[in-house]
Amino acid sequence: MRQKRAKQTRKCLSLYLRHFNFRLPLQLLLDSDLILALAKQNISAEALPLRLADALQVHAVAALGSKARVKAKLAQAQAHGQQADSGSSHSSSSRSTAAPSQVKLLISQCCIEELYKLDKDEALHRRAVKLAKSCERRLCGHKEVHLSSQDCIKSCIGATNKHRYVLCSNSFALRQYVRQQIAGVPCLHTNPTGVLVMEPTSTQTMHRVRQLEACKLSTDAHEASLLGAAAQSHSGTSSPHIISSSSIHQPGASSADADAGASGSGNSRPSSDSNHLLSASSDMKKRKKAKEPNPLSVKKRKVRLIDGDGPKRLAAAHGSTTSQKEESSSKAADAKRMQSLASGRSGAARRKRRKRGAGGAMMADAPATEGQGSD
Repeated sequence: MRQKRAKQTRKCLSLYLRHFNFRLPLQLLLDSDLILALAKQNISAEALPLRLADALQVHAVAALGSKARVKAKLAQAQAHGQQADSGSSHSSSSRSTAAPSQVKLLISQCCIEELYKLDKDEALHRRAVKLAKSCERRLCGHKEVHLSSQDCIKSCIGATNKHRYVLCSNSFALRQYVRQQIAGVPCLHTNPTGVLVMEPTSTQTMHRVRQLEACKLSTDAHEASLLGAAAQSHSGTSSPHIISSSSIHQPGASSADADAGASGSGNSRPSSDSNHLLSASSDMKKRKKAKEPNPLSVKKRKVRLIDGDGPKRLAAAHGSTTSQKEESSSKAADAKRMQSLASGRSGAARRKRRKRGAGGAMMADAPATEGQGSD
């Protein structure tokens, strides 16, 4: 069996064991259609229980039962394995870990009578009758008038599946009826390739499982009365935390009665405590203020020179003023710049005079040298 299919089968079967009280060995109720399908595959009567147990993955969910039952089943499985090891040859079906004792095959008398009506000359029908005779008879009570296999199985299962049957049928109409009308009935059938598969849980079954889970979580009237009596005997008054379902749904109950009961119980607190709690809760719900960015992570301001105005420092986006140090440095820079501008012309004139003086001296020396040379 494929891993995904085996996992789904184990999950479905564990659900039936947990919520619908299915126990080992499982009772498999077979019909004539499935017997004919298995006879076509040449399955022997000895290998039939092992084949069905392997299809249901019974060995994987056996631990969900009681400890004593599990120990007994494990002992039977070990004994079966020792007997198989003592033989000279092993068949392919003995490789499975499922034990035939984990399932019990049942068939009704009406299904066997339906197989008897088939042609006895064919080998297929003879094998089908042989498989049906290897199963245990289920007394259906239809002695005088035999019903069809579908009607007989419907009467055996009943409205609630009281006997915890696992339906093994190839009739689609019968399985559809069980899925729509009865909750907690596992269904096993063969697919078109001849493999035994288990149907997923029906909608009725899942609805019943949810109801059972809700009942486990809720408190019934008896438990509520016991809790109320225990609380009253301990403290002398009824506990205000235990509320019965009848008082909740009672239309005549008023809020004034509830207030009077709370005041008479002696467990009421002064109003100052409630005001203190309200103020504390309001303080906790104060909004957080927006914080300024980290000054170490903010980019420093840059200095930009503007003509005619001196150096100005770019203000921040939030409009913060410059510090005293920045103001003093800017004033010193402005004074230095004005001084340089004032002394700019005098310096240029001085350089020009120097150049002119040097040029005049050279021109004055030139004719004197020429005169001396001519002499």
